Amino acid sequence: RFDSFIPSQYAWPHRLMVRTSASHADNRGSNPLGVTNQKINPGNSHYNELEVKVSSEFLPAIVIPTYNNVSTIAQIINGALQYNIPVIVVNDGSTDGTAEAIEAIENPLLEIIKHPKNLGKGEALKSAFKHCLEKGYTTAITIDADGQHDPAQIAPFLAEAAKDPQKLIIGKRDLSGPGKRPKKSRLLRAHSNFWVYMETGQWLSDTQTGFRAYPVKEICAINLPTGKYDFEIEVLVKFLWRGGKTATVPVTATYGAGSSSHFRPFYDFMLVAHCNAGLFFQRFFLPPAILGPMHSKGVLKGGYIRRFFGAIREIAAADFSSPWRFALAIGLGVFCGIIPAWGLQMVIAYTLARLLKLSRPLTLLASNISIPPMIPFLLYGSLLSGRFLLNKELTFGINISNITLDYVWNFTKEYLVGSLAFALLMGLTAFIIAFVAAMIFHPRKL
Repeated sequence: RFDSFIPSQYAWPHRLMVRTSASHADNRGSNPLGVTNQKINPGNSHYNELEVKVSSEFLPAIVIPTYNNVSTIAQIINGALQYNIPVIVVNDGSTDGTAEAIEAIENPLLEIIKHPKNLGKGEALKSAFKHCLEKGYTTAITIDADGQHDPAQIAPFLAEAAKDPQKLIIGKRDLSGPGKRPKKSRLLRAHSNFWVYMETGQWLSDTQTGFRAYPVKEICAINLPTGKYDFEIEVLVKFLWRGGKTATVPVTATYGAGSSSHFRPFYDFMLVAHCNAGLFFQRFFLPPAILGPMHSKGVLKGGYIRRFFGAIREIAAADFSSPWRFALAIGLGVFCGIIPAWGLQMVIAYTLARLLKLSRPLTLLASNISIPPMIPFLLYGSLLSGRFLLNKELTFGINISNITLDYVWNFTKEYLVGSLAFALLMGLTAFIIAFVAAMIFHPRKL
């Protein structure tokens, strides 16, 4: 065995020590397992029903982040090693003998990453993902070291990930049963599931589980500043924002002797709440089309405002064909975003862009002109346009002291007629501005 450091281009800001078997290290490179087509045939009969082909497209590894889990870590590692694939243990600054328990395990497939001090579960996972990317592993199956998860249930993650290595596989825990800890986990999971739904529009059955299979390349392309228990929420939400797909497998959760959690009820709950608040406000105020590009690592840097406009630039550059088609996509999107078809505006924009063979991402981006902060201005502009067209006059006030059915009907007519006219006017304005900008500045140079 030997000690080395992850090269600086792959390392996180803190120092990482990696221990592996020398013979195993010699086989790495483009093919970490030293094979071209291997089947995972675990030696333990408990796992022998699993047969998953390993190839250059699917090279899995098991990741175990640990901090002070001396009573359970050896059992978890030995269970994971039964799959005959690399097992990466991230010792996140343990001080209770966990390091010695890990070192006592002799196996050429075991790789150890050491943090000099405790940095948090998120940082431990990010270190492992970077290590996987550098070694060529395509899938990282994460399992907690506290004994809550059974290594025997890694098998369905491998089988599911082998079908589509770009999916994020989520283990849905069975949290039924009595006891304080299962009840607390059920409450926290319900709370987390709700907020992830509000942030992504997708309902997932267990957003707090640490038992997952991550697509390494896709995860490492995301900007993920969190580093503690909030990381597993952030990575899930931003993965979905980027259009990632998920699948679910059922798993058990055991809270027996030796199983302990380092989750701090108040501090970590507030940490997760802070993360959810930031993600929710981004989802509420920003167009969904730019949320994914906005959090891409290596492409967009700087603060939120810089990344916001950078994301728009990336979308424009990727879908630019000609100035007039670029401008037409923008104008069509703005028009569809203002017409009085609330809830269907993006559907209409997508359908028309598809029929006219225009850039769908650009059209959908422009249709998000009706984001919440803009709604009062769009409604008022539509109302004034309707009043001018129907009554040949502009009155800027709204009388709410004497509301009658006739007044409501007239108000509705003014809005409906005005919104169509206002949408057409704004769409044409956007078309002209986009066309001039495209003629002067090619989107790839903006």
